[in-house]
Amino acid sequence: MSHPRQPQADLERKEILESRIGLALIEIAPPGWYLVDLRGSMTAETQQLRLAVVLEDGREAAASELDADVQRRIIEAMAELRQMHFRPESGTWFSMRLSAKHDSYSVAYDFYHEPPWEPPLEPAMYLRDYETFPRDIMHLPIWLRDKLREAQPGRFTGSFSIVGRMNLEDQRDWADEAAALLAQSLPAGNHQTTIYYQAMGDHVDMSADVLNVRMREVAWEPPAKLLDLLKKLREGMYEQGAGTWFGVRLQVQGISHISLEFNYDSEPKWEVAPPESAYREELELYPRALEVTPYWLARRAGLTSGPELSVAKPYDAALPFPDYPNGYPTFTDRPTLADEERDGLSAYLENAPVVLTQEGGDPDLFDRTGATRIPREYRTDGSWVWPASVSYYLRAHRVAPERGLVEHIRSRGFQVPDVDQGTRDAAVAAIRGGSA
Repeated sequence: MSHPRQPQADLERKEILESRIGLALIEIAPPGWYLVDLRGSMTAETQQLRLAVVLEDGREAAASELDADVQRRIIEAMAELRQMHFRPESGTWFSMRLSAKHDSYSVAYDFYHEPPWEPPLEPAMYLRDYETFPRDIMHLPIWLRDKLREAQPGRFTGSFSIVGRMNLEDQRDWADEAAALLAQSLPAGNHQTTIYYQAMGDHVDMSADVLNVRMREVAWEPPAKLLDLLKKLREGMYEQGAGTWFGVRLQVQGISHISLEFNYDSEPKWEVAPPESAYREELELYPRALEVTPYWLARRAGLTSGPELSVAKPYDAALPFPDYPNGYPTFTDRPTLADEERDGLSAYLENAPVVLTQEGGDPDLFDRTGATRIPREYRTDGSWVWPASVSYYLRAHRVAPERGLVEHIRSRGFQVPDVDQGTRDAAVAAIRGGSA
């Protein structure tokens, strides 16, 4: 038995083998190509290769047939990569995907999901692969366990599943599994895919935006398995008395870089609105203490009364960025404003009654010093509530408030209404997330 390679040697050999596959793909690329995409499935006894070519204009073209030498080089490299990835406790991958460009490549491996064999693989072949690359029961996917049971009844009788709250390691494993699933199913030449998943009780809303290499939208449906994975993540991230998130934006760059952004506070912007019963169901499935229940959820679930209020955000997200200590702000779907309208909005935002003032200040995220110069005060007009930072970003950086608030102020003719004490109390409750 040969001694295991050192980690650095493993990494270098892995890069050599992946590059070897990439160079083989480039050999069969037609004129005007931008990317060659290989999806390969493999067991100890068989393999299946599927190729796609994306041209410079973003169109997909037929790939040339692999000649015997190119196919041999790819399969030999895949087999060695599969052996290198093998670990006694977790086995090895069944599918890989490699997208090669002129000067780079990206690669993803799938240890979790059944490959899309055409025709389907006989269970006995999975059994023989398992005997070559065994794995313990906690790393045995349900589909593979079922195949092994079918091939040898009575042998694979146990099962293993994790229930309850996910720790950070569990969440990393989840991200690996989700990334593998998406890498297997995303269209060739994917530049960026953004998946929006929102839930309330058992009601689920999911949509996806896909951009190709020419930044054009592409039709694509997320795999059904992703719904199960996201439901599992939402359940696993529940914290006793504090609830779980209501939505997640999952973004994939290329085929292998995945990022997630969670919404714990705001009511989702539904494509298909949930029934009113879903809000009560949410609190039954994921109980929360009243003081940490967002006002909109408490109101819709019947835990509190008062006007329906929307809470405006000064920015959509703060992304990590060099030299910006508090992150760099992002703004989505903000309307363009004329100077006169900007002045009218500023006056409206700054003349509405203050309902809450807190100690300290908020930072200007465009300021690299991290200075906290924005006062922590909140105002309302009886329909919306907003922090002082909304009007600050409008005046200091000409960034419009979110579209819904701007349209609301326009509908009022830029005139601030009177706000009674009961509505002011409801606004404070909306800010604090509890009841008035």
